Amino acid sequence: MSSDQEKAYYPSSCPPWENIYTIQVPGVAPFNALCDSTLAGDGWLVVARRFDGSENFYRNWTMYKQGFGDLSREFFIGLDNLHAITASQAHELYIYIEDFEGQHRYALYSDFAISNENKLYEMQILGKYSGDAGDALRRHANQKFSTFDKRSNNCPIDRRGAWWYKDCADCNLFAMYMSGKFGTEFSFIGMSWDTWRDARYSLKVMQMMVRPKSNRVEKKL
Repeated sequence: MSSDQEKAYYPSSCPPWENIYTIQVPGVAPFNALCDSTLAGDGWLVVARRFDGSENFYRNWTMYKQGFGDLSREFFIGLDNLHAITASQAHELYIYIEDFEGQHRYALYSDFAISNENKLYEMQILGKYSGDAGDALRRHANQKFSTFDKRSNNCPIDRRGAWWYKDCADCNLFAMYMSGKFGTEFSFIGMSWDTWRDARYSLKVMQMMVRPKSNRVEKKL
């Protein structure tokens, strides 16, 4: 086999349709990614998805670093991959959430990037917010990622999830998957977005996606 045949070409971002593709960005080996064109236009790469609680998100540092789950169901793409993606070029972030009553909201951030493992995957860039879910992620800008086995405080344990915590959270999409509103004894441990449904409500669906800003096409109103 020639050297040209041995070198496969993979796109660095999602094409304008929905499917699973192999992506390649500097700093990491090629990896499979889910592309979505249904929620917010073309070219979005899904970072994390939850919709039925089938995947355990209360994982250790190594699992979050590497990623886990099934791209056809629930998963997290991995912090190393997410860093490499957002370091390769300017990206925006889209978060879709849905409750058990069929209502849904979104949060769009004009810029998003996380640092590498040496800096504990700090959320180093979080741009301007727009949407109807409320800006619950703002509090977590410039915070380091933490898990129950690698943390500077008890937030990952108290909130039952990994996240970019700050005393502890205004949102946590990696916390426990529960069924809507729950009692005080379980407050603050569910998959939450506090600027829409409060911390005593665990959401049904969440999807985090990133897209290169160069791929953005403004929708005409």
